[in-house]
Amino acid sequence: MGASPINTLCWLRADQVALVRAVAQQANLHFVSAGTEDRGRSAAVAADLHPDARAENDLRAAMSATDAAVVLLADAGDFGELPADASAVAAARGRGTLVCSLEPIPPSVSAASASEWAQPLAAAPLHAQVVNLASPESNAAMREARHALDGFGAMTALSVSVTAGSEAGSLGARLYAAMDLIFMFAGQPEVISAQVVQPRALRGARFEKLSQMHGTLTASVRFADQRAAAILASNQNGPWHHGVTILGEGGRLRVWDEGFVWTDPSGRMVDEHRSDPLGDGEPAPSGLADRLRRAIDSPRVCAHNAIVLAMAETALLSARTGNAESPSTLLRVAGTPDR
Repeated sequence: MGASPINTLCWLRADQVALVRAVAQQANLHFVSAGTEDRGRSAAVAADLHPDARAENDLRAAMSATDAAVVLLADAGDFGELPADASAVAAARGRGTLVCSLEPIPPSVSAASASEWAQPLAAAPLHAQVVNLASPESNAAMREARHALDGFGAMTALSVSVTAGSEAGSLGARLYAAMDLIFMFAGQPEVISAQVVQPRALRGARFEKLSQMHGTLTASVRFADQRAAAILASNQNGPWHHGVTILGEGGRLRVWDEGFVWTDPSGRMVDEHRSDPLGDGEPAPSGLADRLRRAIDSPRVCAHNAIVLAMAETALLSARTGNAESPSTLLRVAGTPDR
């Protein structure tokens, strides 16, 4: 007999219904309630997810009172910016509810450093307990590649590419994933210079925060020890993909969602790893469902969440100002420990 379905509260946009239903099927979720920021659409969206799902119109109230085992925030709008949002997450976590999001929550390093989000809960800050499903950190191939890097020798440069369709989240979510990979393989950079190309319909629109970013971003990254990195991130081009290429003394280490290949400077293979396919369907729901299952089976906090947020926001700031910017500056302003 299979495991019982996991009762879930979901908050999403109407155009995310197909993605969320596919994730639910693979992660064994049962939607007991759902809602959306789209005014007047909560009842229809909830019914589209499951005929018996209760429609919710207030995310904070729903999260504060829910007895669901999982809260899945596919798109939470402005949630995460107010003290009441942190209180809602704390209430859910206090009852043992797992809170997961496709977007970074809290949405900024300044919010994460605020007392409401910085408060300890179960020996870790509250902001580190929202599971960011955009993060590739839990991917098996990425973890194995990180272990292989221990014998790779000095790194010279790396490139990171992260892409998905808009239904899987904002460009800010893809940027967070890219910075998570940068931090995972190379640490915190010194300077980031970025450029965003917005979709034609949004050309000239001003973006103030990560969740408002849409389009394609390129960035040049420099580290204090003269290593360098390049980033390509987009929420306009599927399929769901994460890729890393590392160059250095050990040759080339090429990593993607399903495995890695390490070749020496002459091109001879040194090591490789292939993971089992996540599923037969589209890669986005398969990848998200895999991370959700891992979070349910083995909950863990993200200790470096504030640093990765600062790195992503630094790229956002650089794209707006046209200047190279430093993550250390944002961390210092927020009063968050650097590195």
